[in-house]
This record gives sequence, structure tokens and C-alpha cells, in this order.
Amino acid sequence: MGELHTAWGIAASQSAGLIRNFGTMTKPFHAGNAARVGVTSAWLAKNGFTADTNIFDGKNNFFSTYGTGDGEPFEKVLATLGKPWSMEEPRIYVKRWPCCYCNHRPLSGMIKLIKERGIRADEVLSVDVGFLPGSDTALVSFNPVTGLEGKFSIEYCTSALFLDGK
Repeated sequence: MGELHTAWGIAASQSAGLIRNFGTMTKPFHAGNAARVGVTSAWLAKNGFTADTNIFDGKNNFFSTYGTGDGEPFEKVLATLGKPWSMEEPRIYVKRWPCCYCNHRPLSGMIKLIKERGIRADEVLSVDVGFLPGSDTALVSFNPVTGLEGKFSIEYCTSALFLDGK
């Protein structure tokens, strides 16, 4: 566990990702950078680079700096680490469309309605989409101008679905 703890210490110093960047080039950079940081941190630890190996414990630890958010005790979270790894169970999920996942359920429902009822774009005057409270917080673009903004807009995605049929 020494190298793993060291890699966590290195990676914790490079953590980031803000919702404010949704709709920009920086949003997809979050995932790529996180993967790069993880691989780099593991490589550095394996090759003798040092870091605090107790980055999650004690004063000035990762969680006291960045917060735990859901209030779940860290010991409970740590006890479930790797049991199972989410890449193994339920497995990796590949998004159906290249837009924010918050759009996926409404789009799936709309595709079903379009097919079942034969709805055409020229028949649609407006579309109302409802979300459970808080489930649409990543949809930050309401009048998108760029493709990047469109990925985070239910307005754009529903319009594109009706106009393009896909």
C-alpha cells in the first residue's frame, strides 16, 4: 500500500474540476487530466518520488481542505474501496450521446415518444422537460452559441433531436 498511498498524496495535490467550466473546452479536460494525474502519480511513486503517505488523515488532510460533501465518514468510504471497483461492477458505462449525461434520460424518453406517436419537428411548438430537484445542475447553457455550450443545454439537445432526428 506504500506506493498507492504515495500516489494518492501526489494526485490529491493536483485535484480539480469545477462545474463552472461545463460548456467549455476545460470540461472534457477534467477527465483527461484526472487520468493523466493518476497515471503520473503512480509512475512517480513507483520511481521513488515522495509525498505525504497519510494525505487523508490528520491536520490539513485532503478532506479537511476540500470537504467530504456528503458527510459520509471517511473510514466507512475507505472500507468499501475496491469492493468492488466500479470499473468491474457495474462496469464502465459508455455515453449514448456526446452531451451532458443530464440530457440522456429526457432524450431517451423523447425518442420513444417521437417513434410511438410519429411526431415531426414541424408539428412541435414547444417542449417542456422536467427534472428531479438538483438533477439538472450541470445543464448550465440555456441559450447556447457554441457546440460546447450545446452539450450542456437541454434546450439545444431537444431541438437538435427534433430537427436532426437523432
